[in-house]
Amino acid sequence: MGCQSTQGRRGAGAEAVPPGLVGAVGFLLAVLALLPAFRPAFADDASIGRDAEGVFPVHSSDVTMLEESVEIRLSSPYPDSWPIYSQVTCQFVFRNESGSSVDVEMAFPASVREDEFTERGDTRIHDFRASVDGQELDVSLEPASSGPEDAPPEYDWWYVFTVPFAPGETRTVCNAYWVKNLTNSIGQVRLAYVLRTGRYWKGPIGRATVTVHLGPVRPYQIMSLVPNRWVFSPDGRTTTWTREDFEPSYDLVVWYNLRDWEPGFQSYLNPEALERLRRRKAWFEHLVGSGVRTQEVLRELYRAAVQSGDGVQANLLRSLLPSGTIADGPPACGAEAVADNGTRVVVHYSDPDGDIVAMEVRVTHEFQGATVVDYEGREVYLAERWDPLTFQSGTYTGSWACYVGVGAGNYQVEVRLEDSVGHIFAGTFTVRPGAGGDRADQGTADGQTPKTAAVVHWVASGAMAGLCFGALLWYLTAGARRRKGHRTSSQ
Repeated sequence: MGCQSTQGRRGAGAEAVPPGLVGAVGFLLAVLALLPAFRPAFADDASIGRDAEGVFPVHSSDVTMLEESVEIRLSSPYPDSWPIYSQVTCQFVFRNESGSSVDVEMAFPASVREDEFTERGDTRIHDFRASVDGQELDVSLEPASSGPEDAPPEYDWWYVFTVPFAPGETRTVCNAYWVKNLTNSIGQVRLAYVLRTGRYWKGPIGRATVTVHLGPVRPYQIMSLVPNRWVFSPDGRTTTWTREDFEPSYDLVVWYNLRDWEPGFQSYLNPEALERLRRRKAWFEHLVGSGVRTQEVLRELYRAAVQSGDGVQANLLRSLLPSGTIADGPPACGAEAVADNGTRVVVHYSDPDGDIVAMEVRVTHEFQGATVVDYEGREVYLAERWDPLTFQSGTYTGSWACYVGVGAGNYQVEVRLEDSVGHIFAGTFTVRPGAGGDRADQGTADGQTPKTAAVVHWVASGAMAGLCFGALLWYLTAGARRRKGHRTSSQ
């Protein structure tokens, strides 16, 4: 059973949000592109629990999500205006795996907790509706509780509704709403669909499909896609992400730019910049409108797109090739230690199709019989910051680094890489100072031993004054990246 759009309808769902709250936008989020720590607010339905503080997601032991399908349609409020509105419909198929009747309280994120990166009222859901098997449901707005340790901290209000299940029953739940997307001052829009709240249902999600109907937005206006595994339709009017039998650990992001294509803005560009835009537009229009090309030509164009650092071109070309043409395999990595006014641990990673979505790193060393943790953190959305990755020997490569100070002995570097289809690399590397020989500690990728090694370089550090000055300069110029780890890459 399909879900109805809310286009042209007015309802009480979103209007019940208190005026002083950050607006909720369920599944889709357009945020200020210049605010890197802004958290997306749109997510899968989740089962909930309650305490005196409010509601919070809980893991369901009875209900599984068999399928989810999300349709996002970009639209403009007026003729010839920017496409700043999205009509969103979401369909979820759930099954009660238990032998008893259950009333399941489900929740949909209604707003993001305010911090220095959000502004009151800047995102708000409109006409939010929920139904089950075509029957409209009553929806209430309830405050969030901090709940258990793994409860998502970013949401402060939830839309709540109840879905009854008979023993073994399968039911279809639909959510629908529209939202005004946000743009920044340079015309960028960020759409994010949060998958991770789907992890609260029993077992893996059977199948998930998210389709963005681009409307007036053309592929050449898209800046990046996360993960690097979307499929364009032959006419370039839609892009779709799918996955089966998975427990979500990452979210989806689409960036596009509007200002660069305004005639008024282009009148201020220098000839070189204007020519780059013209050539980009012509490339996409020619590819989409040229009809069938040979696989050999498409593969060569794909290689050129990757080498130039254009992930959107690469996704479009891969969409035109038969499934399996582009290699799909696990990521791999190595590590090294470099002294540069202090010690940097550098992780070099690679992936055959460039769809790495998360990296966890833990760096330690031994001091007086105790283990000292120099760095520990999780870096997500490596593909979102699409600095050109190097395309060498048929694979994407890049690097990430963090400062760890000066250690007296070996560093143990534990790395876990994950790509968008569930391939995992997990390895431990030993990197050590000194002019002695190199050491290679191999990790494991999907149960196999990858042909990668930890190559160690140690450059003698300068005097303490130079070390202090370098650390201060790093802090002043890249403090935020120091906290999260700094990734550098070239494609």
